[in-house]
Amino acid sequence: MGFAVHVNANDTFTVYSLNTWHSSEGVHTNKPFTVAGIKELVLNSPQLGNPHGILITSDRSLSESKTFPALLDALFEPYIQLFYLSAK
Repeated sequence: MGFAVHVNANDTFTVYSLNTWHSSEGVHTNKPFTVAGIKELVLNSPQLGNPHGILITSDRSLSESKTFPALLDALFEPYIQLFYLSAK
């Protein structure tokens, strides 16, 4: 249960959903998401007793991102499992 957040090279976020959850920012579009929009998506998504799994990918090192720390602060909750995919 979860979705993927991609940190674009221009420090915007794109959300790729595995389910058909809805948000005011529109899942399944290439429209950039805000941190608040991603938090809203988490809060309005069904958990069914399971933790949310969120995969984070990025076009560049997240240490270079100015927006990623705010996203991490918003998603660092006990009911969320964060996964990060990086290239060697």
